[in-house]
Amino acid sequence: MNWSTKRAIVEAVATLNVENLHAAKVPAPVGSSTTKNERSENKDIQLTSTYLSRQGSLNWIGQLGRIDCLTPISQAGSVMTSRKPSHIAKQSQIISYLNRTSDTTLTWDTNNHLTKANQLTYYSDGSYIGESLDSRMGYVGVLNGGAVVSESKLTKFQCSGVFDVEEAAAALAAKDLIYRRQFLIEFGYPQEQTTLFCDNAATIQFTEKQLITSLNKHIMARGAYTRSLQA
Repeated sequence: MNWSTKRAIVEAVATLNVENLHAAKVPAPVGSSTTKNERSENKDIQLTSTYLSRQGSLNWIGQLGRIDCLTPISQAGSVMTSRKPSHIAKQSQIISYLNRTSDTTLTWDTNNHLTKANQLTYYSDGSYIGESLDSRMGYVGVLNGGAVVSESKLTKFQCSGVFDVEEAAAALAAKDLIYRRQFLIEFGYPQEQTTLFCDNAATIQFTEKQLITSLNKHIMARGAYTRSLQA
């Protein structure tokens, strides 16, 4: 299975105000950084609008699959309201690079599948009060042995234990799973029952069977969603 972002790049180049496109190397290596404009000065509204428009297109192309450009795109996005002329030049460099490499594709080889070719598999996990004393939840979706989506975020609610954050991670993964399944089906890749792996026994039991206790009644609504997806 191949995934191309060429159409999005061609449309972006045709729409955005970019001059003197030329061949360019990868704009920024992983681990590099950029600085904001700390000077107090009048902002050019037109230039700011152009910068935001171009950044929106770059963000979209990066999310579509151009992972080789995520670092410079993220750097350009971190200075949305305090940009320098060099930041605008960096945007142009990114667009030039994308234009030169528009034929680049992501490939998921069916020979590398975990269970069956072109079938989604999900993994969810949660961390309760980690090193920074924050709880974090996340998931990864795998297709033909390669990741197609991943997300990691801090919980926005009070967690009273490991079960809370593990169950929230499973619910977060389940919501994305439904979208990705339908996406692949519409592209002509029928999906069998999708497996979501979770390493927390309490979450698995709670998802498969509704058990109401004083410790889990506060997440009944979220648990109802994951239970409704059971085959």
